[in-house]
Amino acid sequence: NNNNNNNNNNKEDIEKGMTLLAKSDCLTCHKLNEKVIGPSYKEVAKKYANKPSNIKMLAGKIINGGSGVWGAIPMTAHATLSQADAELMVKYIMSLK
Repeated sequence: NNNNNNNNNNKEDIEKGMTLLAKSDCLTCHKLNEKVIGPSYKEVAKKYANKPSNIKMLAGKIINGGSGVWGAIPMTAHATLSQADAELMVKYIMSLK
C-alpha cells in the first residue's frame, strides 16, 4: 500500500465495500446507474463530496435509515451493520464518481 494514497480512495477498502453491498439487500432499492426506489449509486456519488465527514454521515444513514433527501420514500435502517462496514460501502459508492 502506498502511504501517500488518499484514505478515501483505498482500493482494498473499495473492493471490500463492493463485496458488502453485493451481499446486502441494497440492490432491492438501488442500482449502479438507474433510479429504482432510491437513487442510483452514481447519483449519490455525484451529490456528495468524497470527504471523511460525508462518508461518516452517509454510513450513519445506511445504519439508521433516512428520508427526505431523495423523496418521500424512507430508506430502511440496517441496524446490524457496523459503522466500519457501512463506511466501506460508502467508500465504494464514492469511487463511482
